Amino acid sequence: MSHPEHIPPLPPAPSNHDWPDTIHTAFHILSDVYNRSLKLLRSEDHDALHLQLYVEKMRRDLVPLLEALEREMEGHRWVIDVAKLIVDVGLDLEMAADAANNRCGTFYYHKI
Repeated sequence: MSHPEHIPPLPPAPSNHDWPDTIHTAFHILSDVYNRSLKLLRSEDHDALHLQLYVEKMRRDLVPLLEALEREMEGHRWVIDVAKLIVDVGLDLEMAADAANNRCGTFYYHKI
């Protein structure tokens, strides 16, 4: 699957105010995780365990972060769009982990 190079920038804050620092921090965390995820996907050397652990970390850390953002940003469409990007890249990481497991399993099967 093709993924955008970056998550979209934060939308303008309501009422001509800036978003709180917590939202800017969350944006930077999401952006960093998304960019690292893309780098892992594009890597030729997939390690199944590393990919699986990374996906678990994404689930553990990003789901509560996205839920907090949704509350803080009052259900802004941006949060939904970013969540979809994160889910898509997470699913592709899971598929890459499965593929790496199958390659590894096949290798060991033929070796024995």
